[in-house]
Amino acid sequence: LHLTLAFLGDSTEAPLATNKARIIGLVKEWAATQGRQLQGTINGLGRFFHAEDDHTNAVFVSPDVPGLPELRQSLCEAIERAGFDYSNTHGFTPHITVAYVPIDAPTPAIRIETPVQFDAVTLAWGDEHIHERMGARVGMKDAAADDAAALLEQELARAQRLGREAQRHE
Repeated sequence: LHLTLAFLGDSTEAPLATNKARIIGLVKEWAATQGRQLQGTINGLGRFFHAEDDHTNAVFVSPDVPGLPELRQSLCEAIERAGFDYSNTHGFTPHITVAYVPIDAPTPAIRIETPVQFDAVTLAWGDEHIHERMGARVGMKDAAADDAAALLEQELARAQRLGREAQRHE
């Protein structure tokens, strides 16, 4: 599960493929100097009605995290300053996809409300994932963060199960 801040494109195509070390350095530098840990709540449900190649729609939970749009903007500006592009074919809709359901299936009845903390950024380079912690810690105590993570994991597993059940009924 992830929340995408910026999509840079296919890592096998130039200029990304020839600049991997530079992009990794950019993300690490941004995380250390401008990235900051945020906390909020996952408490919304949505669905993108754009059809995927397999004739499904993405069902997602949405985070309410103060500062998240500004954090993303900061990263996008760092990417641009470094001379790289990111996808801007649509606006930023923070979301965590939990299931794909057939186009004509109803949206699964998912209710989730749980605290969430974003404390790291990951650069996904194909199958490789480079993780970097962001800035100074803000907010939750470790035990509270662990409890919230466990609750989130349970709720998201339930949401994914509901999505799979909706697909099987079609």
